Amino acid sequence: MMVKFISTMQESERIFLDAAFTMAQEAIDNNEVPVGCVFVYKNEIIARGRNDVNRSKNPTNHAEMCALKQLEQWCLQANQHVNEILKETTLYVTIEPCIMCACALYYLNLRRIVYGAAN
Repeated sequence: MMVKFISTMQESERIFLDAAFTMAQEAIDNNEVPVGCVFVYKNEIIARGRNDVNRSKNPTNHAEMCALKQLEQWCLQANQHVNEILKETTLYVTIEPCIMCACALYYLNLRRIVYGAAN
């Protein structure tokens, strides 16, 4: 996966990042660390996630991992293979993924990751 830093965004990218920030607000509202994300395939949000560590008492339920579970369900319903969809999917996340999530995302071969702030 190539890392490329950009300071300007297209309007569609801004809309998707705003959707991730909406998920982060939902995390705050539920006493979670404010991280949110969306997975976008063919210009459509197919999965959303927010941190759910405190409620679930599961330290791996970061926004990205929660959204991946939803993405898997989307693929099952759409009769699509997860690996093929991920190759064409962009993750928009409010903050740079932690080391656990970054490692998992690396091996998923996502098309691209866009984050709002460095961690």
